[in-house]
Amino acid sequence: MIDMNFDRDQFVWTDEKIIEALRADADRRGRTPGRNDFDVHREGRPSAMTVIRRFGTWNAAVQAAGLPTRSQGMRLKVDVAAIERRKKKARRLREDGASLNEIANTLGISKSQARRDYLGLENNRGQ
Repeated sequence: MIDMNFDRDQFVWTDEKIIEALRADADRRGRTPGRNDFDVHREGRPSAMTVIRRFGTWNAAVQAAGLPTRSQGMRLKVDVAAIERRKKKARRLREDGASLNEIANTLGISKSQARRDYLGLENNRGQ
């Protein structure tokens, strides 16, 4: 991940840094990020528009990173092992007293996704 101790006004997102950020995000999610996904919790990452400006299209950047694209009719290849690792991490964080918000931020997902998909909780507020 990119060191956050940088001057944003002087920082330039190179192709290599963008590719690194895309791969790290895909690894964290267990799937190729969509451009809307990429702008959520984007600390240490470029904006989706920066990626598109640099590569021309979102899919061109995804392909440059060696990740599967969301082509019409093509389902994303799901890395089951990566998802299981993330579920275990979510459960460990929960056992260590992390809030739902902290878990979601750590995993780069929404609170509802953390609650439902990673912790197996019902949609009750305050959990």
